[in-house]
Amino acid sequence: MMAQPVQITPQMFMGAQSNGQMMFMVAPVMMPQFDSSGMMSYGAVPANLTNTPFTWGAETAWSHPGEPFFREEAPVQLPMEGAAPQELPQQAPVGHSVGGWHSHETSPAQIQMNAPVPPPPVTDQMQGKASVRAGTLRNRRGQECSISPSQGVIADLPKFDGHRTEQVRGIDTEAAQVRETASRMLALVQAGGDEKRSALASFERLAFASNLTCRAAQMILDEASVIDAAAFAAGLRGYVRSALQSKHANHVVQKIIEVMPVSHASFVVDELKGVGQEVARHCFGCRVLCRILEHLSPNDSGTLELIEEVLADLDELCNHSFGSFVVRHILEFGLPEHRHRVVKTIQKDLAGYAKHKFGSHVVESALRHASPEDQQMLARELLENREHLMVLAANQFGRHVVRALLAMPGGIKKEVVATMLPMEDRLKSSRYGKSVLQALRAATAA
Repeated sequence: MMAQPVQITPQMFMGAQSNGQMMFMVAPVMMPQFDSSGMMSYGAVPANLTNTPFTWGAETAWSHPGEPFFREEAPVQLPMEGAAPQELPQQAPVGHSVGGWHSHETSPAQIQMNAPVPPPPVTDQMQGKASVRAGTLRNRRGQECSISPSQGVIADLPKFDGHRTEQVRGIDTEAAQVRETASRMLALVQAGGDEKRSALASFERLAFASNLTCRAAQMILDEASVIDAAAFAAGLRGYVRSALQSKHANHVVQKIIEVMPVSHASFVVDELKGVGQEVARHCFGCRVLCRILEHLSPNDSGTLELIEEVLADLDELCNHSFGSFVVRHILEFGLPEHRHRVVKTIQKDLAGYAKHKFGSHVVESALRHASPEDQQMLARELLENREHLMVLAANQFGRHVVRALLAMPGGIKKEVVATMLPMEDRLKSSRYGKSVLQALRAATAA
């Protein structure tokens, strides 16, 4: 038997039908909501978005209400520019990259491998599977098939034009959804009143929900007026530490630092004080610290306090998979006294840092961005012992430090060339020393 008709008011929305009776739930405030595809609709405020107090778990096991913590591997740190392509280390790419740092998940190092990937040689054993393999290469790498028409398999190659078209359509659809969500939110703000309050209140959900809504939140910050953007950014006040653990929301925090005046973004720095070391070691937190350093001002006392926390344990950070990115940014964007403190730290064990997977990047950065006096001091210390220099040149990671020495200007470069010319034969016979030999010959010819 059907239930009696019930008049639905704007303050109510329909729930589920059970045992022939209709059930309703009262929603005191109608708020924009976003599904997994990024589309916006209106409904009640989700219960899991209450302002739950943040707690710092053991071993920085951060979490945000309703969102698990996704641990990620260290961002890939590639060799310095100009390394021989055939000797680049084959490392697996980072999933968010990461920056990430990202299409929207890029790696923090922001270094790209430009070396082309040659197609695999075709053997007799491969000819039986030529059509499948060639089709896969064309789809994944955008390369033409390397099999000649005389082998009689070109006609059997699958065509991927339709597949590529669908991929392009999917990208276009996502971009359209991002644009639609951002435009609706901006329109609600322009409307004012309750609609504006609802849009501003939903920005925190927008930042955390999905990749598409995260991109929409960044677009809003880019396109809104300074006043409206500041109002939207305030929606993450109290959630900064949680956002740094989110693979989506951390990008919104980075965007706030990039586009907002310091006076409107200072709450980000304030909420990170006291946990600077933990943030520097976090796969997403290190990115936010790098953005903060890129906008460092000598008069920004709050940021300087946060940087002091990071500098308190440089010995470990220099060799840390994520912390080393922050140290390299300190060398590039920090104040002169910050750079000098990093140099004094790596000077304690220069050879050890120079041969470390992550520490070698810090030494290389110091040779490029430290003060001229500190650069010369580090270079001369590396040149003191020729045998140690040869060991460094033959090391998988140390070779990049030696190449940085060969790229230094002025008299230091001449000293490095004169010291290393007698080592040509030994460099030629070394797997990693060959790339140093190429740099040596280039420096000699210059």
